[in-house]
Amino acid sequence: RIDVESEYGKGSCFTITLYLARQDTGRAPEQKAEAIEGQDFRGMRILLVEDNALNQQIAEEMLTMLGVTVELAEDGQKAVDAVLTHPPLYYDLVFMDIQMPLLNGYQAAERIRKSGKERIAELPIIAMTADAFTEDIRQAKLAGMNDHLAKPITIGQLKHTLSHWAGKKERNSRYLQAGDGQPL
Repeated sequence: RIDVESEYGKGSCFTITLYLARQDTGRAPEQKAEAIEGQDFRGMRILLVEDNALNQQIAEEMLTMLGVTVELAEDGQKAVDAVLTHPPLYYDLVFMDIQMPLLNGYQAAERIRKSGKERIAELPIIAMTADAFTEDIRQAKLAGMNDHLAKPITIGQLKHTLSHWAGKKERNSRYLQAGDGQPL
């Protein structure tokens, strides 16, 4: 419901009342937060691809606080080179800015995915950008990215993302050891 009170020359007051249904996730929010809070990200190696020095410093500091080893690339071409010159699964995850020189994030992700490198489909590439419209998220997925984080990023977003993708990697590792060699 939207109510408006307006008086000429004095201004307007808008009151918006929303009735929302509670969604049961099967687990209390505190339990979810505690599970992420207690998770240990030490040993994870992340490629942070960011051309803005301040954004790079902030993201690197937050990731380091979480125990992650961070390697940096200042543009899309350096990101492609870093991924392709290391052994398969050297990086646990790539955080990829979109607007960068030489190759933008979309182009870099496409080149990484089309490289033919062994197990490259298992490398999570996460868009990290201020472009957060539905079309931007769709374009990131079409370029081969797995997820999208809107800037400005928070430590909570990073924890959630690391927890989600670390869990997928662990499940894939168990599946590959016991299954037919195809990732989930």
